Amino acid sequence: MRVRWIVVALLLVVSPTATRALAQEKGDSGLVMGYPTTIGLIWHAGQSVALRPEFNISRSSADSSSSTSSSTATSTGTAGGVGLSGLFYFRKWDSVRAYFSPRYGYTRSSTTNRTNNPSGSASATNTSSSHSVTASIGVQYSVNGRFGVFGEAGFAYSRQNGRGTNSLFENTANTWGTRSAIGAILYF
Repeated sequence: MRVRWIVVALLLVVSPTATRALAQEKGDSGLVMGYPTTIGLIWHAGQSVALRPEFNISRSSADSSSSTSSSTATSTGTAGGVGLSGLFYFRKWDSVRAYFSPRYGYTRSSTTNRTNNPSGSASATNTSSSHSVTASIGVQYSVNGRFGVFGEAGFAYSRQNGRGTNSLFENTANTWGTRSAIGAILYF
């Protein structure tokens, strides 16, 4: 349900700009806004090949306190990632184009937890990095020469390594699963 509202909001924001550009030629590059939350670019290297670099960043914080023991806890986290997709178009129906997309992504995150209580304070930081590869099939619909939307689905593999400041061990996790994405493109 939330995804539907995000797509509607994107269309309402970008649609007036896209309709003014109807008479203009489509460029070879554009701005991509996608879900899961990414911002990126698209560059068409030819009729059947495009590159789509992207990035994401987030920051979070949480505070909690105990009214009975005057203890407090604070947690802050930062995460950022980059990705690169290749789009290989293999079929076209009017304004709809189908493509195959291999993707590589890298994410790094860090979380710091601090506690303060009458007996002292403690702090711990956990960091992790993740490498992922994805293979997807997608479709891209050109609403007009300057605006398009896309959707894709596929399979993903990721390997995550993590370590905490107070830990003697390094954690490694391997994950297989599905991945889907939707987004909008505003061509320059």
